[in-house]
Amino acid sequence: MRLRCTWFALILGLLSTLPVVGQWQAHFADSVTLSPSVWQGTLDKFRCDPIRGLQLNDSKPSSTTNYAYIKARVPLSKQMTWQGKVQLDYTPTKGNNVKLLLYCYEALADGTFNYVVLKMDNKQDLFLAESNVALEGNGRIKQISFHKLIEYPYFDEIREDGGVVDFVIQYDPTAEARWSMWVRHRATDLYKYVGSAGSTPAAPSNYKSTTFLFACEYSKTRAQHSSLEFLDVYPALRSPEELTRERNVIPASLFYQEFRQRDPHTVEMLCSEPADLSEAIIAVAPSWGKLTTSTEGKSIYIRSEAAIPEGEYALSFRGVRTASAKRVENAIYRIAVEYDQPQPRPDSLALTFSEFMANPLSGASEYIELHNPTGQTLDASGYSVGVWRQGKVTTWYPLSSRSCPIPAGGYHAFTTSVEGITAFYEAPRDSLTQSKTLPQLANKGFTIELLRHTDSTVVETFRYDPGLLGKLRSQRGVALERYFSPTGDKSQEYWGAATPQAHFATPGQRNSIQPAGGSPSDTTHRAAPLPLYITEIMARPTVDGSEYIELYNPNDTTVNTDHLGLVIVRSGHPSKVYPLPPHPTGGIPPQGYLALTPSTHPLERLYYAKPDSLLLFPEMPQLPDSECAIRLVHLANDSIVEEVYYDIKTFPKALQKVKGVAQERIIPDKQSQDLSNWTAAEAWANYGTPGRQNSVYGRTTTSDESLDLPKRRTRLSLPQLARLVLQEISDGETRCTATLYAMAGYRLAQYDHASTETLCRAIVERQSLAELLPATLTTRAILLVELRHPDRKRAYPLVSIIVN
Repeated sequence: MRLRCTWFALILGLLSTLPVVGQWQAHFADSVTLSPSVWQGTLDKFRCDPIRGLQLNDSKPSSTTNYAYIKARVPLSKQMTWQGKVQLDYTPTKGNNVKLLLYCYEALADGTFNYVVLKMDNKQDLFLAESNVALEGNGRIKQISFHKLIEYPYFDEIREDGGVVDFVIQYDPTAEARWSMWVRHRATDLYKYVGSAGSTPAAPSNYKSTTFLFACEYSKTRAQHSSLEFLDVYPALRSPEELTRERNVIPASLFYQEFRQRDPHTVEMLCSEPADLSEAIIAVAPSWGKLTTSTEGKSIYIRSEAAIPEGEYALSFRGVRTASAKRVENAIYRIAVEYDQPQPRPDSLALTFSEFMANPLSGASEYIELHNPTGQTLDASGYSVGVWRQGKVTTWYPLSSRSCPIPAGGYHAFTTSVEGITAFYEAPRDSLTQSKTLPQLANKGFTIELLRHTDSTVVETFRYDPGLLGKLRSQRGVALERYFSPTGDKSQEYWGAATPQAHFATPGQRNSIQPAGGSPSDTTHRAAPLPLYITEIMARPTVDGSEYIELYNPNDTTVNTDHLGLVIVRSGHPSKVYPLPPHPTGGIPPQGYLALTPSTHPLERLYYAKPDSLLLFPEMPQLPDSECAIRLVHLANDSIVEEVYYDIKTFPKALQKVKGVAQERIIPDKQSQDLSNWTAAEAWANYGTPGRQNSVYGRTTTSDESLDLPKRRTRLSLPQLARLVLQEISDGETRCTATLYAMAGYRLAQYDHASTETLCRAIVERQSLAELLPATLTTRAILLVELRHPDRKRAYPLVSIIVN
């Protein structure tokens, strides 16, 4: 007998029985679908997400302006309260906005309706407004007139707090100001009173219900960036304080963890903490007959007097509380019971060991990686590891003190220092967890066990032997990876050294070993694709500029990009994959740069970027202003080629509020996720170098060298530079050299000490420079002079612009 379940399949047509008579609710975070019996509209353009609730999810937006909506009938009463939670990943504009039609108080003879609408459709404010609208056949809202009631300028806060607004709106026709609104941005905050206003008439007594409508207008790049987590409608005035107390509940998605079939009569639900069923109603449809329920530890047991028939069932949990008396959200799950199938092994729904780093590089950290081979998310906080001491485990070390979900098929590494990994490897931070209690791993070998807390079962025991690394057994920084049999038989698994192409380690990622044919001991690996680096990010361009992401090819051959895509990770949530457009000339040339951008002309105008170093990327996702992670991934298997972080805090404070400043990587082939390897582009380069070598390339970050160098290159007028150079070299010890660059970044000429001195004297004496400058110089060029003194560790750079 086998049990299958659909996680958090809340059927919205079965609304909860609630303490307030007549309350209408829609809680989307515990859903997987919208019931057509309750909802109408473009249901296929939304999905129910366990974190964000009802999320816009248009996989094929058809034009620059797109539209999606859902609507449902909501009962009317004389006094009403609305409470909801909306999240946006952008600042609303004319082309990207959200509207919630809350209250229809009049239907006019011309076919239009007078509504009170909550609007998010400009760059500054949240509006509650009276609006005369026409509801067109395709669901679109045509706004005819608009009268603002309450205004809240909240979008600066929304950007800082992750794009979330939780609102409470009241309507009281007996009050002088009939509408009131409160907002907050975090569940832990108190609601903030915004104001009261309006004299909206009450709906006629023959109105029994109103149409609630959630409408999203969006561009192609915003097709997944709006969501509505929940909406509660109360037929009375409810204060924010009352609602806060009522919402002090644990989401079902965090409390209920996993279903198991114990025997033909019993189903077990694993929970995140012990449950109290004293007020609970647990039911099954179709009925199994007489049921008994009980709890033991973190499990809820549902027992049927008769054997459970094969089939699909809806299992409803209502009124469940935790042992500490907190209420758990109501939820309905859809499960399937099947017979004549082998039951899963006890450990088939468990995490497994996947990779060990026992002998790290100097300065790097040890780590233990787990893999989730199941088809559902498992929480690693329910596991501990223990190392054998004198033939047994005497101490168990929890992997995580907080919830640590590993998605189906995912990998996660546990280490004593996350920075000790990211400084050395291209590891995604959201797949790394720092745990101070991990045991130290012995280089010469050890035996380790993985314990599952829910049933105190040791799900795996593994003997680490450095001999499994083969010829690399004594080399530091080589991880031991698990891989399947080369024959494809997944019942046989083997271990071997991570590949050189992956820098001998893949913490928190799919393992690098891809066995070719051969014997089980054959560790021949397919060559990994050539690497590419993300070296520059412009996330906040000027009004006349354009965003861009720059790639660098460190290889000796051209690298095509048609097999790659971009993923933007914001607040730990990755976006969809955006495939890179084909390169018109076949790829990025050796040691070449390429800037991906939705508009190439601003980069040519502002930075003199060469057209062949730019790649037009109309579908490039918009970058958040303050911080995000950017992943370059393989389209074939979603494996990560490169992951970097954009963080406004890497800029000097004076530049953190300035638009048009790019974040540049100092050393391209090192420390992609180390924020100390990134900083703002230099002023002399107009704060950006798309498609060419970075302005901060190779800049030292060590304190002993920074004492003798300016924090950034000094840009001077041409006469000032020439006079300063002549003054510095007059001591007889300081030497100088100069390089002349085109504005596009390529080198035009090189000058030794004597030639530089001659050039500077000609500038000071206002002589003609025609004989000293290359004939290819037509308009402007960058002159970089470097002064070297025996007592200085590095050259002192001076920059100016030559206009021919």
